Amino acid sequence: MARVLQISVLVLLGCLVLALGIGDAFAAERRIALVIGNSKYKDANISLTNPGSDAEDMAATLRKLEFTVILTRDATTREMDTALKKFSEDAKGADAALFYYAGHALQYQGNNFLMPIDAILEEEVDLRRSMVSDEQVRSALDRSSGIKIMILDACRNNPYADRFKRSVVGQFRALDSTRGLARIDKTQGTIVAYAASPGDVASDGDSRGRNSPYTSALLKWLQEPAIEITTMFRKVTNDVWDETKGKQQPEFTTTLRSEYYLDPTADKRIWEEL
Repeated sequence: MARVLQISVLVLLGCLVLALGIGDAFAAERRIALVIGNSKYKDANISLTNPGSDAEDMAATLRKLEFTVILTRDATTREMDTALKKFSEDAKGADAALFYYAGHALQYQGNNFLMPIDAILEEEVDLRRSMVSDEQVRSALDRSSGIKIMILDACRNNPYADRFKRSVVGQFRALDSTRGLARIDKTQGTIVAYAASPGDVASDGDSRGRNSPYTSALLKWLQEPAIEITTMFRKVTNDVWDETKGKQQPEFTTTLRSEYYLDPTADKRIWEEL
C-alpha cells in the first residue's frame, strides 16, 4: 500500500511538472549579493593581505550561483554606505539576499562595526560616524522576502581596536570588548556565519596564498553541487579547524525552518534523482 502511495505521489508530481513546463517548475530565483573586501587601509600599518582577493573570488563564485553581485573593494565610509543603499534597494522582494564582508571589524557593547579604509577611530562617536554597523546590514537583508545570509570574515586582529579601547575607557560608557565579533540577533529565515567564534580573532592568511583560511574553505564548498546550506557551513567549519590546527573555529547560527540550496540546479538534480 505504501509503495502504491509513493508511486501515486511521483506520478502527480510528474503531471504537475508537465503542466507547468520544466522551465516554469525550476524557474530561477532572484538572488542579490553585496560583497565587500577591505585590504588597503589609509593607515598602512593596519592593511591586510587577502580581503581584496577574497572579495573578488567570492563575487565570481556567487555569479556562477546566479547571484547579481555588487562588488566593492577597498571602500571608504561613503562608498560602503552607497553600496549598502543600493543593496538594500535591490534586495527588496528578492528570493535570496547575501552579504559578505572581509576586512577589519570590532565589537562594542554587543554591536559589531565594519571598518571602511578611511575610518577614524578615536572616540565613541566615531563608531557611528565612520564605521558601518551590523544593524545597517541586517536592515538591508530584511528587505528580502526569502533567505537572508550574512557572512563575516572580519575578525582580523585590529590594532585600532586596542587604541580605541584605551581612549574610551574612563571617558565614555564601559567598553565590553573589542576583540572579535559579537553574536548577531536574527530574524526568521536568516543565517549568520562568522570566520571565528564570537570574541576570537580570525587569520588573514599569508602572502603566499590568495584567500584567508575561512574564505578558502567557503569558496571550495560553495562550488559543491547540491549541498544543503547548513551542511555546507559545517564542512567549512571543519576545514578551517583542520587547516589552522584548532586555532580558529568558525561558527554559524540559523533560524531557517527548511532546507536551502545555493546551487541553482539543486531542485532539478533532486527531481532527476526522484
